[in-house]
Amino acid sequence: MKKALVALGLLLGGVTNASGRGFGGGRVTQIIIQQYGSAGVLIFRVEGRGGAPACATTGRFAVPLSGASGRAMYATLQTQFARGDTVGVDGLGTCNTWPDSEDVNYLWIGPGS
Repeated sequence: MKKALVALGLLLGGVTNASGRGFGGGRVTQIIIQQYGSAGVLIFRVEGRGGAPACATTGRFAVPLSGASGRAMYATLQTQFARGDTVGVDGLGTCNTWPDSEDVNYLWIGPGS
């Protein structure tokens, strides 16, 4: 019985970690534009990455460029990268846009980023 409880605890712990949401705050250190399907995908990395779902094995974030919000995020990241300024990122806890990079919920600039 004790072994079964330990195994159950390890299993549930893994499920919890797999669904964790990531975040980042700092300078943009890498921007990649990858052709994917009918639109591109923005893949980027920031300093100060914390937390991440198990699928985000590269420590990067990803945004589809098919919509206006993705293109706005791309413009924001380019500006912050060129200026050496910081950006804050909140992840969704999923990797649906690119298999090894966390999907972005939102970005922010200013205090706390």
